[in-house]
Amino acid sequence: MILLSNSIVKQSNYKCIDYYSDDEGRRLIVNISIGKETICFINMYCPTDDNMRKPFLLDSISAINDHSKSDINRIIGGDFNCCDSIKGKASGKLSLQSNMLTLFKDRLNLIDTWREEHPRDIEYTFIDPSYRGCNSRIDYILVTKHMLTCVERSEITTAPSPDHKAVTIELNMYNKQRGKCFWKLNGNIIDDQLYQE
Repeated sequence: MILLSNSIVKQSNYKCIDYYSDDEGRRLIVNISIGKETICFINMYCPTDDNMRKPFLLDSISAINDHSKSDINRIIGGDFNCCDSIKGKASGKLSLQSNMLTLFKDRLNLIDTWREEHPRDIEYTFIDPSYRGCNSRIDYILVTKHMLTCVERSEITTAPSPDHKAVTIELNMYNKQRGKCFWKLNGNIIDDQLYQE
């Protein structure tokens, strides 16, 4: 579930442009304008069954590309019910479909905010009280590379859910860093008489 803090809502001039939900309620895509930016928020709940997860993730790629109003400002959060690396699984065993999450991230140019900030840490978002070997990090907040410059902090913290922890990010939309670029001067301006005066 993606929630916005009151400070963002109060300080920003925001407007919901449109939204899309699948028939099963597993995917919600909301396009919002905040100031001059359009941001696509996507909430997902992937099936627990490996055989159902693959087609769901492939269909999600199409749905996101079809319904997102921004290719560069996307924030995707939710329970993916799979890990994309051994670090995310206490048992050290990944399911056969784990590579699907990696494919999903690659196709949409997404970055795992928590892993980006904590490359060596091991922490779990799903806690199985009956068997600690089932603990895993299956809840993610993924952002586009462009949005990553706005992420100031990403944490895994306690949540009201009895068996899941929350993944949170703190964004600063007004502190976007620009990438390297070239500045070019139009040489004709030097010959302009008004410029010379």
